[in-house]
Amino acid sequence: AASDVYKRQIMYYSAKGISKSRFAGVIASVVYTLSTWRIMNLYYRAAIGEALAMVFFPLVIYGLFCLLKGDKKKWWVLALGCTGVFQSHIISTVFVMITIIAAVIIFIKSFIADKRWLGFIKAGVLTVLLNLWYLTAFVTYYFGLDMAIRHTKENTEFFLNAIIPTELFNVFNTSFGYSQLLPNGVKGDMSLSLGVGVSICVVVCAVYFVFRKKRRLSGEGFAFGMFAFGALLMFMTTTLFPWEILQQNKLINMFCGTVRMPWRFLSLASPIFCIVGAWIAGSVLKNQKVKQAVLAVTCLVCAISFVQWGTAYTTQLDPALKKGSAVSTSGAVGLDDEYYVVGTNASALIADKYQASGGVTVENHTKQGTNIEAELSGARDGSWVEVPLLYYDGYTAKDDKGNKLTVTDGSNHVARVELKDGSNTVKIKYSGKWYFKLGDIISLLTVLAMIVTYIFHKRSNSL
Repeated sequence: AASDVYKRQIMYYSAKGISKSRFAGVIASVVYTLSTWRIMNLYYRAAIGEALAMVFFPLVIYGLFCLLKGDKKKWWVLALGCTGVFQSHIISTVFVMITIIAAVIIFIKSFIADKRWLGFIKAGVLTVLLNLWYLTAFVTYYFGLDMAIRHTKENTEFFLNAIIPTELFNVFNTSFGYSQLLPNGVKGDMSLSLGVGVSICVVVCAVYFVFRKKRRLSGEGFAFGMFAFGALLMFMTTTLFPWEILQQNKLINMFCGTVRMPWRFLSLASPIFCIVGAWIAGSVLKNQKVKQAVLAVTCLVCAISFVQWGTAYTTQLDPALKKGSAVSTSGAVGLDDEYYVVGTNASALIADKYQASGGVTVENHTKQGTNIEAELSGARDGSWVEVPLLYYDGYTAKDDKGNKLTVTDGSNHVARVELKDGSNTVKIKYSGKWYFKLGDIISLLTVLAMIVTYIFHKRSNSL
């Protein structure tokens, strides 16, 4: 519910900021909030990271507009949008990077002119500072551990998950299957449509750019460039795009292995079409009564589609959670156990398993989160105990005599504590690295500096 509220507000703010039209802001917000693909991600796929990233995609587009065609002093908008996406979903962060690169290439003249490139540097620095608290740990462990996700299969089945074009515009589809591989056909496939509202925006954009006789948009070049990019993203989701040929390149295959399913590009194409379509509607329609009628029809059509989907969702599917049933953790470590270190046997990871070297006995133990206290007997120099924690560099341990104990990577990549003579009680906790805390402090100071700057400007403008 909170993501719905933020998504609505951020889309309105972004579309209004680009178009300078409240009407366009409202239209974009309604269509985007009630779009089929968004609710599929949030309610059916339960892809919380992707759904949250969709909240901030409009802010990224608005930030690019400000830097390339609008008020370059609002460079911070891009930093906030990038931060929101990065904190939500890493794959979507890759999409944002591609979008920024594409925008710079398309509008290279604007990028160079009037030192607008400096705004991109400022936005990049601010983004790093805001996220340094997370980046320090992410870089340390993603590149410091040999995780399965970093090993791309030769056949990622990326193309086999592409969308058959007709599925894109099956706007009232309420199927709740899975992403079927192409040899299996579309039967049992989940809905892979943009939805009726976003599809109408695509048609509005196409009709306007093909048949317009004169420019009606301020910043029309940006609108067309974004629409073209959105159309390319939509094309890239389909079987018409030559992924089979392109995947023969190792770098592209690595990218495909990261994204996994081409229909994920719809998450970025959707807000682009909403913003550009609403922008065009706000510029073409001048009569206030016509605008009110268009808004009413838009709300009605999108609401009917949303209710139809919601009705099917609540009547055709069993509830994901039932009273007294346990929550499945099968997807907690990613598809194909991709978040484990290579060589980890997932089935051998047992929540209450304590294993020790010969002569050492675990008499008692308690565990709260990543904190463990174990009572031992028979500990001596060179002996060890393994605890039910996946090993990461950053765990620390002490015994009851105050001795610091070394924590290493044990069997099956669990944490192993090297014991000393007389270590009767061992306490293990995750402390992280010293530079993690430095990153926390820098990010916190950056946020405080932004708040102070905002208050200062607010007071200056009120004088």
